[in-house]
Amino acid sequence: MLGYAGERVPDEQLDLVPNRLVNKAIKKPITNPFVIFIDLNLPPLPHDPLSADWLERVAAPLVRDRDRKGEPDPWNLLLLSNFPDHYADDDASHPRGYVNGVFGKNPVHAVAHPEAFTAIVDAALQYGSLPQ
Repeated sequence: MLGYAGERVPDEQLDLVPNRLVNKAIKKPITNPFVIFIDLNLPPLPHDPLSADWLERVAAPLVRDRDRKGEPDPWNLLLLSNFPDHYADDDASHPRGYVNGVFGKNPVHAVAHPEAFTAIVDAALQYGSLPQ
């Protein structure tokens, strides 16, 4: 927990799958296309967020449970971010953050303007960047 003294959990023991947060989000009434945005608050991880390892360890468990049950995805877009700036020493450069996402394969609500979701992803990818 941030701001409290204690031992840091080793990376291999971290819970990388935010099931609890996703389950909490999908309990909300969903009457429109739905975007879930979760910041993982994890330390910098050794694997690339675009790698098969990241997808298998973080994103796939969220999707796999629904696929197995044959349920539609309650989200149209699920975005997972990790900006581990608070893990950097004051004198060190800050670790690189990322945003990665999964579009719902069989969402409950169809999207009338899919370009809006592209704009959301584009905006999320701009975090930490200064405008040109």
